[in-house]
Amino acid sequence: MNKFSTTSISLGVGVGVSLVALFLFRKWRSTWHLVGHVKRLTIYPIKSLQGVNIGFSDEANDEPPVEATALGLRCGRLRDRCFVIGRLSQDKRSVEFITTRSTPSLALIKVAPINNFSAIHLTAPNMPSIEVNYPSNKNDVVEVEIWRTTGKGILCDKEINDWFCRFLEKDDIVLVCAMDSQWSIAKPRLPVEDPRNGVYAPSDMQILYNDGAPLLLVTDVSHDDINARLESQGRPLLAEETWKSNVFVETDQQRPFAEDNWGHVNIGDVCFQRLRPCTRCSVTKVDSSNGKHREDGEPLKTLRTYRLHKGFGSDPLFGSLLFVTNPGSVQVGLPVYARIKPFKTLSSEVIN
Repeated sequence: MNKFSTTSISLGVGVGVSLVALFLFRKWRSTWHLVGHVKRLTIYPIKSLQGVNIGFSDEANDEPPVEATALGLRCGRLRDRCFVIGRLSQDKRSVEFITTRSTPSLALIKVAPINNFSAIHLTAPNMPSIEVNYPSNKNDVVEVEIWRTTGKGILCDKEINDWFCRFLEKDDIVLVCAMDSQWSIAKPRLPVEDPRNGVYAPSDMQILYNDGAPLLLVTDVSHDDINARLESQGRPLLAEETWKSNVFVETDQQRPFAEDNWGHVNIGDVCFQRLRPCTRCSVTKVDSSNGKHREDGEPLKTLRTYRLHKGFGSDPLFGSLLFVTNPGSVQVGLPVYARIKPFKTLSSEVIN
């Protein structure tokens, strides 16, 4: 074969590969729609306490990269909802978790990452500050039940538990961590074990101390929609932090609650799949400025006028619960793509 023939074959192969790549790109673009950009990424190292915003691409910011993992978002050694506060049983073998649902004063505790996101620093009114590190693997292991599913955790050191006891004025409060100082996870929970909502979970999906899924996505237009309704009633508006979301999306001219129909979400090299819409509870009523529930019952009162679905009882829907199908790095500012797939309840009813 002469040199000319070899060159022609090489060119032909190159053109063929380019055409295939173009075809695949156009096919991908036809099924995925640009729906917005990541406005904020947040982890909540201690369940129900204030979050930590992460994932900024500013070169002056030296925080570790944000990883979307099967267990949720991670930044440095801090994972989302890897600690939980609870009441230790009399036999000291199990912990009953508590959140701002029953104890809204927990919202007054401020959380800040320290030591390059390997520990957290807590401050609270009339309390000394304290540093929370991962517990030793020699500390006691306890069972933790959260919404009908059980996992395990490791008791934090006595000094930390005493701090929470003093703040809440109780003598049986402990802080439990899903991981030890060697980063070994005690025992994740399986959402599929939840007899109520576990029917929507994949059999192999695991979580730490999240309610029912590794991640929660919320959009700005849905947030603005409920605020517009509150404003029309002369009621105080909500902060974006109200929803405790991990991924807050700034949308591109999407209608409110369009995320209900985002069956799959793509951010950078990470792929997510929708589990189900997120049912909302009294945590959304907590006013973080005073550590009390709002007396007007908002936002649940207004959400129940237009965001109820009989497949989920009296809990209104706001946001979308996701799990990771292809892990990787994410950061603020990245475009968000979605593949449209209307959500259907088990009775095959579509949520519009």
